[in-house]
Amino acid sequence: MEINNTKFQKLIEQYLSGDINSEELQQLINYYESFQKDDVWIDKMGEEKELKSKMLISILQSLEYEPETKTIPLYTKSFFKYAIAASIAFFAAINFYYYNQKNEIDLVGDSNVQIGGDKATLILANGCSVNLGNGKEYHSASVYSDGKKLIYHGEKDNQASKVSYNYLSVPIGGEFFVELADGTEVWLNSDSKIAFPENFEDGEKREVELIYGEAYFKVSPSSEHKGSRFVLKTGEQDIEVLGTQFNVKAYKEDTNIYTTLVEGVVKLNSTDSQSKNLVPGEQAIFSKQNKDLIISPVEISYEVSWKEGVFKFKYKNLEQIMTVLSRWYNVQVIYEDENLKEVKFNGQLRKDQELKDILELFKNTNFITNYEVKNNVVILK
Repeated sequence: MEINNTKFQKLIEQYLSGDINSEELQQLINYYESFQKDDVWIDKMGEEKELKSKMLISILQSLEYEPETKTIPLYTKSFFKYAIAASIAFFAAINFYYYNQKNEIDLVGDSNVQIGGDKATLILANGCSVNLGNGKEYHSASVYSDGKKLIYHGEKDNQASKVSYNYLSVPIGGEFFVELADGTEVWLNSDSKIAFPENFEDGEKREVELIYGEAYFKVSPSSEHKGSRFVLKTGEQDIEVLGTQFNVKAYKEDTNIYTTLVEGVVKLNSTDSQSKNLVPGEQAIFSKQNKDLIISPVEISYEVSWKEGVFKFKYKNLEQIMTVLSRWYNVQVIYEDENLKEVKFNGQLRKDQELKDILELFKNTNFITNYEVKNNVVILK
């Protein structure tokens, strides 16, 4: 979009003074979104920090979001709910505000919570343990790591009498990338563990296990490995792949296993002989308790955004959001008011944000009156 500097500045002035009609308001929103996307600002429009801050403060104080589902409104007034709700996401707006404002935040206790990063532990077939991350390099005859990723060379060992498995464990507050010996790429989320062979033999089944946690797979096609099937084991469910991209979430504390297909085709086989195929845009939910397997359409971006450095939420309650954040920031969350768990939000958070900024974000919704952070424990009040 070509930006008209004078027009945009005039619209902002009209908005801040309250003298703006619905058509002009929509133009302002469109202009504003173009700046958010392109990350540009024209000096002639005024000082960026002050102007955008005033605009966002006013928007956030007047916005009410009412989706069709029973979601608790984030704001109390209805003045801009139809014009703005569809265009300016709650988190995106507040994220930008705190990124630029740099307000002083009054936290109680120790607020030095570390942002998650690249870290993992590799357990070799001989039992040796190697700590990865923090820029540390590691290399052997078959594998190399630069501290951010782990790459297997894919050398075949035809003399091996049995398959040798390695284990990669990512702690809470970590993430890591590994390229397996067959070229399959795997992104591991916080608190996850995977088992895989050091080498694969073309023509033989390629079997990998997600022991727990969440991982995104970009599988090397079977056509490049003499038809070798790729099978991912996740407890009581196997996922058979020909060559595709998909996400699996199977945390120990969760009652369900979630499989989301991005592209290609996968077949899900459970221990009770259920077998179903997924097509792109579908998610399979397998119940660990009653063994039910349910398939439904999903918005893929919300399921896989974590590997792109973003957490995206749609109609998620605070407890669900804080569960995700607790894994990334390695914190425990306590709710003084249990009702806070059910307050629902929409939007996205950058993974490189400080936790204190995110907590202040929630506080400014007025549903959370205050919070404390001490010894990696977050108390929401």
